[in-house]
Amino acid sequence: MSDADANGRATSDRGTSRRGYLFGAGTVLGSLGLLVTTGRSAAAENVETITVGTGETYRKSLSDGETWENKLIDITAPGAGYQITASANDWAIRNVGIRGRWDHDPGSQAFVVAVPEADASGTIENCYVGDGATGTDPGGLFVHRKHRGTLTVDRFTVQGMGDNGIYASAPGYGGASNGGQGDVHIRNSYAANNRSSGFRLGSSGSTIENSVMWNNDRGLWCLFESIEAADCDMGGNGIDVRVGSGSQEAGGPYGELAVTDCRFGASQVERSQNALHGSSQGSPRRHEPADVGAPASAEDAARSVVCYR
Repeated sequence: MSDADANGRATSDRGTSRRGYLFGAGTVLGSLGLLVTTGRSAAAENVETITVGTGETYRKSLSDGETWENKLIDITAPGAGYQITASANDWAIRNVGIRGRWDHDPGSQAFVVAVPEADASGTIENCYVGDGATGTDPGGLFVHRKHRGTLTVDRFTVQGMGDNGIYASAPGYGGASNGGQGDVHIRNSYAANNRSSGFRLGSSGSTIENSVMWNNDRGLWCLFESIEAADCDMGGNGIDVRVGSGSQEAGGPYGELAVTDCRFGASQVERSQNALHGSSQGSPRRHEPADVGAPASAEDAARSVVCYR
């Protein structure tokens, strides 16, 4: 088989899996009013607390096939920070909570991930980056432009950060010659009080479902390519839904967002080449992490406690 044929088949297979994320059975969490622990994690007593000293930076870099879980990272000391990176294939980060408000000077994003191979995956599950930050950096999670695989972010809480809650548009920037075009799937997640946006997507086939964006500069921002959103609430934001950007270069890439069963107020479509398909299905009705099963604290995330309202 030629390289072209192999690449074409890989692209086709991944395209099928992308739609499965949004429309597959059983992915949306119900409002059950239960307190449970996630089944794949270690017990609460196995949580490791990592206390970062004054002015210090805790660093963690994941390798191919690695699972890193049940960590409570304490940055309450003045100037304490962290640098979590995953530029690898088939890795997982689960049950990680950041305790303390960020007052460190990173010079860059603090939580950076990518999956470099198109047929590989990365998973971020039940994590909390919600105690906020002082200043204009960092965001909660940054997906590097070289991301080519499939990234799933499930039950992620991000609040009060100086940049985007999840900044995941870079893989779609500049087309295939520049960005890796890997897809990103956000579900059952919560973003509030973040600068720039709650969740920002920009690679074709990416999706967001059963998530809340509340009181951010922008709620959901589709910057590039074709994105799908289902059963989301965007409210209290400067702009609840934004497609494209006034600074996009002539010739694109442009953004196309399809919304299904979403509730939001103000929307903005920049430039005529961008498009918003669908409309709001009423006023936003959910605005807390528990409404979508996202962790409410760093301790809950590390101990794998998930509360459904």
